[in-house]
Amino acid sequence: MDTKNFEDAFVRLVEQDTEAALQLITGMFVGLTLEYMRRRGHEPNGDIKIEGGSSRDITIHAQKMTDEDRRALRDAWKAEGLLTRPFM
Repeated sequence: MDTKNFEDAFVRLVEQDTEAALQLITGMFVGLTLEYMRRRGHEPNGDIKIEGGSSRDITIHAQKMTDEDRRALRDAWKAEGLLTRPFM
């Protein structure tokens, strides 16, 4: 793997569009962290906290619910009589 080409391309992206570069590197970090956990037998389904020692801690929040997930949850709660007021 030629990491020099990747590094050069990433530096150019940072120079041209810092926001896009930050989104890219953050997505890569989150994806790598989730895969690392899965390969060690853990299924991440909530927030993940990485202790930073003397540096900053990092929290990866659980995946956000989609509108479809919210509707399904609301409908299930209604069917069970658990929803008595408007929800999401």
